[in-house]
Amino acid sequence: SPLVEVVGEEFSVKVDHSLPSQTEKLLKLMVWQMTGWPARRIGFMARFYLNLGRHLRPSDIRVVKIGGSGKLYPVKQTASNLSYVEVEWPATEAPFPATELSAYAQIDISLVLTAGLEWPAQDDYSSAG
Repeated sequence: SPLVEVVGEEFSVKVDHSLPSQTEKLLKLMVWQMTGWPARRIGFMARFYLNLGRHLRPSDIRVVKIGGSGKLYPVKQTASNLSYVEVEWPATEAPFPATELSAYAQIDISLVLTAGLEWPAQDDYSSAG
């Protein structure tokens, strides 16, 4: 499955996603804190964008946390018709670079379409198809 990586000064974000069926998309978001100061823990948010095309609405998608940490929000839509899943890690759950084991945060997400709908792989640039 495709792996998308964004590296910044404070955080590095990796997203792995797969389409196990025509009605479900699985996401694994992993975020590393890149700062060199191990005594600082910063809360943050991350977004995974979806282009749902003309046939799907955010209300057609059930968002399920299947593992990891962080608070997961329902799919939201921007004015330009892009939709996104947002995850928030409060400072108490954020990556803490003081130890290698807690230097990253991870959440596993299932996006399930309701009412027998299918993912439009040709319209969704986040899809492997």
